[in-house]
Amino acid sequence: MLEPNVTKEILERLPDWNRAITPSGKVAKEPCFVQQRMPLITLLRQDHTSARLVTHSAWTHQLVDNGILWDTSNDITMRSLAMTQLLFYPQQHTADPVDHAAKCFHAFLFKTCAWMPVNQILRPTLKFQRALEHALTPPNQDPRHALQKLIIVFHVFGFLWPQRVILGRRMHLKKPYRVRSRRDRLLQLRIAMDKVYQKFQQEKAEFKKPSSLQGTDEE
Repeated sequence: MLEPNVTKEILERLPDWNRAITPSGKVAKEPCFVQQRMPLITLLRQDHTSARLVTHSAWTHQLVDNGILWDTSNDITMRSLAMTQLLFYPQQHTADPVDHAAKCFHAFLFKTCAWMPVNQILRPTLKFQRALEHALTPPNQDPRHALQKLIIVFHVFGFLWPQRVILGRRMHLKKPYRVRSRRDRLLQLRIAMDKVYQKFQQEKAEFKKPSSLQGTDEE
């Protein structure tokens, strides 16, 4: 674990660490919760991992670009994102991803240095609480009107709250492409992959240079 003064310095350099995720897939503008205590940062043995995926909508593009989605094997994360998509983007949720013409291939290289939990929630922030109360007032209003006001609140303060934050570096390369028919989708994907991998190999060596945050696994 890092010393409290070091943790405080790191958190001051990370203005978004206590922000939720909005329905649009971006980091919220305002914090919505107050933590019970300052998070404890645990150092990790620096490790390089890679990932690749294809996004099919503007919403999933945003999730990936903002570092929210990169591992589709995490069932809890995928269920939460599926629920969010169903609530806010029902047409995308029911559509076949193959039918989306605009796609984007993403390739990542991660250097994980530390992690910290952000699930020790004490209470909502006063601004978030007031915004919720305003959206739900009066109590007997049309539910559709209340929902529209809540959606505005969620776009400012966020709707999804992470359980932990990973600290490190990320190399993210992407290539948008379009699919005109189902028959050429694999061809267009391979073309996008080839272009990304060429640049990936060029930048990988520079990315793997040691960073200033060194650490080992903590029990």
